[in-house]
Amino acid sequence: MKRMTLRVPFEGFVDAVRRNLSTHDAYVYKDNTRIIVSAGQGDKRMVVISAAHMPEDDVRAKLHEEGLHVYSGIWSIADDLELLEMPYLGAVSYRASRDKTALWIDAYPTQPTEVQVLQDMYEEFKENQEIDDVGFDTFEQSAQASVLVLTPEQVESFFTAKRLKGL
Repeated sequence: MKRMTLRVPFEGFVDAVRRNLSTHDAYVYKDNTRIIVSAGQGDKRMVVISAAHMPEDDVRAKLHEEGLHVYSGIWSIADDLELLEMPYLGAVSYRASRDKTALWIDAYPTQPTEVQVLQDMYEEFKENQEIDDVGFDTFEQSAQASVLVLTPEQVESFFTAKRLKGL
């Protein structure tokens, strides 16, 4: 029997645990941008998971007020790795032609430098034969590139702002 994962908004987490599991235990895990809350039951092969966008102490207090025992940790859920890690994003605005500006974006597991992002773009363009055989310095000058690195916290704050606006 395959494990089932029920993903719910934080506001519905306690009710989902009560409806689907016979446990009073919840696990809290803080990643770069949010608090992941999970509850599981091995014999049911089910996990309830949610993300909270508030301070960890508030999450713990809310769960405890609702009658759950709160522990540090997270149920291991193979298909939920994207909930645990938000990437760093490297973005490059560059001159694609005389009349056109373009944008190149890549994701990174650790924070890259601006130079690393630009070098990755250069290597990808060379690999895809999108540029002539020019050196990195020449490429950097002709591309007129502007590089931006976004942290997971920044990515999450943009996403949260959109969600709050109902977009």
